[in-house]
Amino acid sequence: MKLFLSKLLLYFLLTFIFLLVLDFFVFPQNTNVMSVKNDLLKNENTEILVLGNSHTFFGINLDFIKRTTINVANKSRKLEVDYFILRKNIKDLKKLRLVVLPISSYTLFTEKVSKKEKRLYYNFYKLKEYDQGLYYNSLVFHESFKELIENALFKTTNVSKSGWIANSEVYKFDKEIINTRIGNVNESLSRKSTIKLNLNYLKQVIDLCEIHNVKLMLLLPPYHPDFYLFTNNEYDKEIKKYIKTIDLKSGNLLDSKSFNITEDIYFENVDHLNRKGAEIFSKKLAKDINQLFINE
Repeated sequence: MKLFLSKLLLYFLLTFIFLLVLDFFVFPQNTNVMSVKNDLLKNENTEILVLGNSHTFFGINLDFIKRTTINVANKSRKLEVDYFILRKNIKDLKKLRLVVLPISSYTLFTEKVSKKEKRLYYNFYKLKEYDQGLYYNSLVFHESFKELIENALFKTTNVSKSGWIANSEVYKFDKEIINTRIGNVNESLSRKSTIKLNLNYLKQVIDLCEIHNVKLMLLLPPYHPDFYLFTNNEYDKEIKKYIKTIDLKSGNLLDSKSFNITEDIYFENVDHLNRKGAEIFSKKLAKDINQLFINE
């Protein structure tokens, strides 16, 4: 019996040590969307840095922007996280001249960074602000072990070398899906403390860019006309109202409405471009970006 327990304990210890090795030395080096994006930040020749959430992740195809540009946007990114990423990396991006940051219907009205998000940003973007301690930082205990192993072994991801991805789905009107995507507009707009907090992070982003002599483009992303219709333009009006209260300093605001991208064939859903839409949008955006550099 003692021999059995000793062997069992030894097996447990070896397994535990093996998992710790994976957790500390293997899985944080995995290849996935986040790790690929973080690796892009090591390019010291970067002139343009695209931050933000899915609106820039899917919407900006860097193949159409001639200057050295990286897209480190991730789905559901909070403004707080963008600030921490910029603060951590801006000093090392010696040639950085422009930061593009989307201010979407999501940006100012969403605050909470979940434990899962903190864990992923801690492990794959090395953001020490999201250190939650040994247990909650652990990928082994909280993420799909199968996915972690696959990412460790095969090191494949469908993100482009510049950090962009999109699909070819074409928008089809569906009132139920639209309602789900736009959410409760009035409830979102009533989150005054969240809005105040996010505006504070936005001001800190503006200050960082000013200190490091980097231009900032705040981007109001393109939406399908049905988005404006079923939100009664409330998101759009409130965002512009709040932006007016901020000193943008050397930054500027670009409203994608001016690009007049409205046809169904350019949208995946009511608030995201598809592959074809991203191409059109990116070409138009490139012209505005080039103009900024010419005006320096």
